Amino acid sequence: MRALGIIVFLALITLTIGYFSGWVSFASESDTGSSAFRVRIDRTEFKEDMKSLGSATRGAARSVNQAAGAVAEEFSDDDFDTVLARVVSVSVPQGTMTLAYEGGTQRTLPITAEDRALAGNLKVGDQVTVRSKEGQVVEVRRR
Repeated sequence: MRALGIIVFLALITLTIGYFSGWVSFASESDTGSSAFRVRIDRTEFKEDMKSLGSATRGAARSVNQAAGAVAEEFSDDDFDTVLARVVSVSVPQGTMTLAYEGGTQRTLPITAEDRALAGNLKVGDQVTVRSKEGQVVEVRRR
């Protein structure tokens, strides 16, 4: 019985949407001793609305894809330089860490508040991956 109620409710919602969208119209006629009730469904109007809805949906999806592409491009790995290094020293109280890069170059980096927990776990000789963007170190990860 509950399922029948749900079906009737959904049918009423569908008819209401159809009526206000111009897809369904109702008419009644009365003759002597009889009455007729007509329901007219405009398939052409329904198809046109579905086409325009599809176009709008595709347009919105294209816009979302373009925006996502722009964000992905902004944070693309192509923009980052990634190098391997070895920890030479770590001083959490001073907020610095010195790394030796391939080729022997050493560089002392500031440790940000977010990096202090990681830096406290690093030991001299640990291998790390360093990511930088435009010369600024963005991330240091233990390998």
